Amino acid sequence: MYSPGPWMARESHAYGADFRTVLTDIITRQSIQSFKSAKFVVRVAFSHDGLYLATASYDRHVVVYKATTPATSTFEVLDETDDPNLACDPLLLYEECYRIQTDSNPEALAFTPEWLMYTLRSSHLLYYVHLGTWATRTKSFNPHSLDTHVSFSVLNLSIHPSGKIVACQTGDHRGGTGERILLYDVDPNQASATFPLPLTTERTLGLSVDRYRC
Repeated sequence: MYSPGPWMARESHAYGADFRTVLTDIITRQSIQSFKSAKFVVRVAFSHDGLYLATASYDRHVVVYKATTPATSTFEVLDETDDPNLACDPLLLYEECYRIQTDSNPEALAFTPEWLMYTLRSSHLLYYVHLGTWATRTKSFNPHSLDTHVSFSVLNLSIHPSGKIVACQTGDHRGGTGERILLYDVDPNQASATFPLPLTTERTLGLSVDRYRC
């Protein structure tokens, strides 16, 4: 699997069953940099500013890498059809700066400007790691913070363009298990709402609610 990197559509990351994460120039198809894990790499994500790259592997580690070279927006125009993004040479290189050993397999990753968020298989918690200080926080997926029951696993996280809502896809890798999309407030200090409200209400759009079932 692959997806574009920050700033430059020319740079992508790939990950899969060979236990590696590879940064690739999608124009030349040349590998820029690779990182090795002990088991399958299931998720990779860039931070919004491209300063950080995170990987989640079934070796039960979430690893954060930090850019060691600056991004550039300069490019050489070859002709009038050039795309400025694709004309840029990918210059970002990364080195490991923080490693988290988890109690079970990590499943999902997402960055906000302030936090790296991740989930674990068989956990009722959404985990937060503060970028730079590496302080950790958690928030329960359950309506009540003292409820530790695990009724689902979150396999994917997606941040709303506003940066205030995170969509959480539940289920397992086999499919057909009643997958749902749950919406939560990104703020780790915002507790889960006791009752979900309709998505179309102003309270949801204004981020007053924390959870909604589709």
